Amino acid sequence: MHQGKLLFADAPDRLKAHFGKGVLSITAAEPRLLRAELERAEGISSLVLTGDGVHLVVDDAARRIPEFETRLRAANVSFDAMQQVAPTIEDLFIDAVAGSEVRHG
Repeated sequence: MHQGKLLFADAPDRLKAHFGKGVLSITAAEPRLLRAELERAEGISSLVLTGDGVHLVVDDAARRIPEFETRLRAANVSFDAMQQVAPTIEDLFIDAVAGSEVRHG
């Protein structure tokens, strides 16, 4: 629930299985630089700063990984690792309630 509205009504595993989006985890020594460079990139529906990187919900992880790697390298923003990860319930919730703030093509 969010602001009195029911967002999901199913078992967590089933919600994750039917999410329909990719989730990327990118780690770096300076995660704020990652966020600053990627927050306007296409294909991101939500972006959350974590302790050591960013967590992104994207339209197509296989497509976006090489795009984001190229973009970060071109901007001289270093990162340690970029990988697709399984969605969490938190990813589904954040994408549902905050995704519209960072929604792009």
